[in-house]
Amino acid sequence: MAPEMFYPTLSRPSMATDVYAFGSTVLEIMTGMAPYPDIKNEAAVLSHVMSGCHPSRPSGNFSDELWRAIKPCWAVISDRPTISSFRRWHAPGHCWSTGL
Repeated sequence: MAPEMFYPTLSRPSMATDVYAFGSTVLEIMTGMAPYPDIKNEAAVLSHVMSGCHPSRPSGNFSDELWRAIKPCWAVISDRPTISSFRRWHAPGHCWSTGL
């Protein structure tokens, strides 16, 4: 969940929160693990997200191209890409090979 969702004045779903969730979902699908696999306590994950930290790049067969594609999804809300700009930047036929 995007960090802004935890603040009462900003806690409304938006396209920006969807983009944040999209990046996390891609990471989880590609690795088979939640975005913060080393943090076992849910409250600690919440604190981590609210402090502006984003998931670490997974080790192993995670391509540079895929990491560059999803990392901006966790930027601060004003710097986060829109889903439209993401789609234009990563047009169909663009290979996100991970070796998996």
